[in-house]
This record gives sequence, structure tokens and C-alpha cells, in this order.
Amino acid sequence: MKLKKIGKILAALTAATLCVGALPAVQVALPQVSVVASAESADGLTYQLINDSTEVAITGCDDDVTIATIPSEIEGKPVTKISSYAFSSKSKLVKVTIPDSVISIENSAFNGCSHLRIVTMANSVQTMGTAVFANCSELKEVTLSESLTEIKGSTFDSCNNLTEIVIPDSVTTIGNSAFSSCPRLKQISLSKNLVSIGNSVFQSCPALTSVELSDSVTTMGNYVFCDCTGLEYVSMPKSLTSMGDHLFFGCSALTSIAIPDGVSTLKSYIFSGCTSLEKVKLPEKLSKMESGVFNSCESLLEVVLPDGLTEIAEGTFGDCKKLIHVEIPDSVLVINNSAFHGCESLEKISIPNSVISMGDYTFDGCSSLKSITVPENIMSLEGHAFNDCSNLESVLLFKDVTEIQYAAFNNCKNLKDVYYTGSEDDWNAMQIDDYNDALLNATIHYNWDPNDPIPTQPVVTTTTLPTTTTTTTTTTTTTESTTEQTTAETTATTTTNTTAATATEATATTTATTTTTTTPTVAKGDASGDGVLDTNDVFEAMLCVAYRGAGMSSNLTADQIAAADIDGDGSVDSTDVYYILYYVALQGAGKNPTWDFVLGRK
Repeated sequence: MKLKKIGKILAALTAATLCVGALPAVQVALPQVSVVASAESADGLTYQLINDSTEVAITGCDDDVTIATIPSEIEGKPVTKISSYAFSSKSKLVKVTIPDSVISIENSAFNGCSHLRIVTMANSVQTMGTAVFANCSELKEVTLSESLTEIKGSTFDSCNNLTEIVIPDSVTTIGNSAFSSCPRLKQISLSKNLVSIGNSVFQSCPALTSVELSDSVTTMGNYVFCDCTGLEYVSMPKSLTSMGDHLFFGCSALTSIAIPDGVSTLKSYIFSGCTSLEKVKLPEKLSKMESGVFNSCESLLEVVLPDGLTEIAEGTFGDCKKLIHVEIPDSVLVINNSAFHGCESLEKISIPNSVISMGDYTFDGCSSLKSITVPENIMSLEGHAFNDCSNLESVLLFKDVTEIQYAAFNNCKNLKDVYYTGSEDDWNAMQIDDYNDALLNATIHYNWDPNDPIPTQPVVTTTTLPTTTTTTTTTTTTTESTTEQTTAETTATTTTNTTAATATEATATTTATTTTTTTPTVAKGDASGDGVLDTNDVFEAMLCVAYRGAGMSSNLTADQIAAADIDGDGSVDSTDVYYILYYVALQGAGKNPTWDFVLGRK
């Protein structure tokens, strides 16, 4: 490469103080006479001629440079490129201005500039390489070119002080880890024409609270928002068709999500660890859910799985501690290992007869589960399937079951009744492995008609009569007092009449007497307390269950709770909701049901 004579002389004189550029070319210190820029901003830069010596690339700088104002022209030739690693690890560099002559910035050009705070970029820049500003730990202000079409991988990775950024509408793609590990990034304005978001783009950005995705986005990679612990809201565009695995993993502040209908597959652990997630809307055309999709979503209350789903994958709802209801469609054929492991609030679940296989530990630790019907097409019940279902009281088994494997009903200490559609001989022919003592010790009801309702445990009904309470209150100036209380009790029903009298010695006395008569309790099943048994009562009972599952106080009064507690176990749960719904349905069909009939006693 032919250089001007003055350039050679100055290069020889200053070679010891110049940075060596990344490109294997002769490095030349910028002579003040040939730089169209101030002497201060030009000092310490090195360059090379490119493209048949018609253009200039900046290749390096002096270690002492603090402010770099890149000139638009050197020796009468335009500066069009900043080369790879040109300013890399220049710890004293604070500010960079890139002129409107520059077209490209190559890989890691400013990587590791630990004190770089401000970058201003002209709109002429069309391309940036990977990791251009990575590890610029003090970077706060960045103005990006409106000619960029792509933010490449790791561009702003580990920019610890970056708080906000605007992605120009010209950008259609954001590459892998572009903004990962930016702990203070709180606000980002995304391109309206963005189509693709790569892997881990915003991973470990805990200050990010909300993201608005444009309607042009079709693809989101793996781990995009992983460990964004402050993320509360993400708008999901209708255009979206692909979501990667672990996409929202560990987003512990996310409370709800609606997945667009264009998404047909939910990848592994996509919402795992979203501990505040309560509501989720799944797409109607969802056909596949991979393992652990909702694993450890501790606040999730209810999920309706869409028709067309054929499999519930391993650990899908594992440790969803507040889950009270899952609707499984008839299209599901397989429920895999640990699918509902640790769903300790799940009291009742309906498994369709379409299911032909349930894996190990399917309902392990579902300590609130009271009754289960094993699907008719299940021939072998896998090991630990109902392990630690400590409140399980009844099981319906079909005679086609030939094997109950190791510890399938281990620690089901409240299991009392097994309703079996086969004969005693069929039962005795079944292979029952070890640690199923609870099953063996239960009462077996042979030749059971599966169309018959499963009886519940006997319920003791208590009738409460009106109670009158008379209270006499005496206000005095002395402190000496005596109290006498009389109680009368009956045996058939329990009525308590209490009279309290207080006498006090005093010089001046004022006495007030108040008589209060309580109203009779609400009728059985009338959860709304309006005197009518209808769908309002079903709704109020369901709402009560949801409140309890969320750890909130009940929406019902004490009388309403007593009315809604159909099975008399002292609490309102999904079983009570079912009984009220059954009663209302029978009414709607023109029947005149009794609670004994609904409860299976008659």
C-alpha cells in the first residue's frame, strides 16, 4: 500500500505510542494537516486505506484517548469503516461520535470499553458486527442508526448501566444475547418492523418490567426473557408462530399471559418458575406441549387445555401448588411422568377415557385429591402414580387393569373405598406390587357399575334454630363487679340461650338493655344467600374456592359458607361446587332432587 511521505515519517516517529489495529496493514498516526476534524478529537487515532485506497478504515487508537470524534474524511478520502477491535478495551474512552460517512462497524469494535458512557451514531451506519458494545459496563446513552436492519449477537451484552434504548424501525432482526445481562435496562422501544428475536436477547434483565412486541414479530428464540424477575407484562402479537424453550423461565413477577392462536407448540419449561402466574390463555390450535411448560408456577389456579392436544408431557404442572382445576380434553391419549406432581390444592380431576397411559409419579403429592377415576383404557397403573395422596378417599378401577405397580398408592392413608368393575376373582388375578397397602386394606366394591355415582362419606347434619341473646350493660364509677351466666342445652337439636347479668355497687348508675334476634341460617346450597338455588350459587361457590386457593379471605359470610358446605366437611371446596351444580342441573331438567339423592345416599 502506497502511503504519503509525510504519513510514513510521522508513523516512524510515533510508532511506540500507537495502537496496533486488527487488520494486518501498516498503521499510520493521523496527521493534523490531513484530518477534517479538530486536533483534539483526532489525536491518537490510527487508520488504513481500503477499497483500492479510495476509502479509510479506523483501526486503532492510543490508550489515553478519552473522547473519540471519528473524522468523516482523512487525506481527502471518506472514513467508511471502524475495524474489528479498533477501540476494544480502551478503559479511558468516555465518549464516541460516529460521523455520517461511516457505513459499517465491525465485530467488538468497542468491546470492553469499561468507562464508555455516550455513543452517538449517524444514520449512515448500515451494519454492525457482533459484540460491538459488549462489556461496556458504564454505557448509558446510545443513539443507533436508522439505517440498521439487524442488531447482531451480543451487541450490548453485559452493559451494566444501560437503562433504556430505542431500536429503530429499520431493524427486523435482533440476534442472540443482544441485550443479555443488562441489569439496569428498564425501558426498551422495539422496532415496529421487528420480525425475529434470537436466543437469550433479554436474558437476566431484572429491571425490565414491560415489553410491547410489534404485530410483525413471528419468531422468538430460546431463553428470550429468562430470569427477567421484574417482568410483569408482555404483549404477545397475533403474528407470532414460534416460541422457544425456557422463554419466560424464572419470570417471577409475570401474572398473566395470552398466547396467540398461531402458536401450535409450547416448548420445554417455557413458563417454568413463573411463580406469580395466575392466568394463562392457551391457543385453540395448540397440538403439543413439551416437558415442564408450567413447572413451579405456584400461583396458577386454573388451566383449560384445548381440544386437539394429545399428550400432557413430563412435569407439565409439577409443583403448581395452588392449581385447583384442569380441564383435560378427550383428545389426550397420554399423561406422562410427574405431570401433576406436587399439585397440593388439586381436589378433583376428571381424566377422560381417551387416556391409555399414565406415567410414574403422575399425581404424586396431590395431597388434597379426594377421589379419582382411573380411565377405562388403562391396563397398567405405573409406580408412584398416586404416591402421597394423603386425602384420597375413593378410587374407581376398571377390570381391564391387570397391574398396579410399585407404590402406586403409597401413603394414601385415608383411602377407604375401591369401586371395582370386575369380580372378586378378577381382583385376585390382578398383580399388585409392594407398598400398596392402602389399596389392599380398603373396602373393595366388586362388580361396580361405572355409571353409578361414587358415594361420599356419611355426613352429620346439624340444624341450627333461631337464637335470642339479651345483654344488660351497666356503666358505673366503681370497679367492683360480679357476673352470672346460665346456659340451657337440649339434645335433639342444639339450642343455646345465654343470659348475662352484671351487677355493680355504685352511687350513680346508668343501665342500657339491648335485645338481638339472629335470623335463621341460609338454606342448604344457597351460596349466594338470595333464597333461590340457581347458577348464581354455583358461581359464588366456585369464587369461594378460588379465593381460598389463592390464600385470600372468603367472599362469603359464615352463613353462606355453611350453606355451600354440602358434604359437611367444614370447608367449601370443588366437591361442594360439583354437588351444587348437579342439584341445579337436575332442577333445570325438570327433576325435584333432594340433597340425599345428590350425595348418593338415596
